[in-house]
Amino acid sequence: MGNVNKYTKRCKDLNTFLHESFSSVATTCQTPSIACKNGHKNCHHSQKSVSLTMCDLTSGRYPDCRSKEKQLDTFFLVACDPLQQRDNLRYQLLLVHLDNVV
Repeated sequence: MGNVNKYTKRCKDLNTFLHESFSSVATTCQTPSIACKNGHKNCHHSQKSVSLTMCDLTSGRYPDCRSKEKQLDTFFLVACDPLQQRDNLRYQLLLVHLDNVV
């Protein structure tokens, strides 16, 4: 997990890793929009459950972060935004954030 935290140089409280290809997760942006945790209406619910790993921080200070892993098979919500000119035109919406697992 060191590479995940290297950018901010701090231990993150929660890291979630979806064991799916980017294209599989990105197609979730094509499902109907629903409200995100922040109230914005740009979230999308996965159509099928996926394998994922959630890592909850238990102790430590960067770079020695310690976490407890939990393996799940569950649905997820992602936030997607409209494409900008510089984005890959392969997708209609751009996946920007994992909002929740449900």
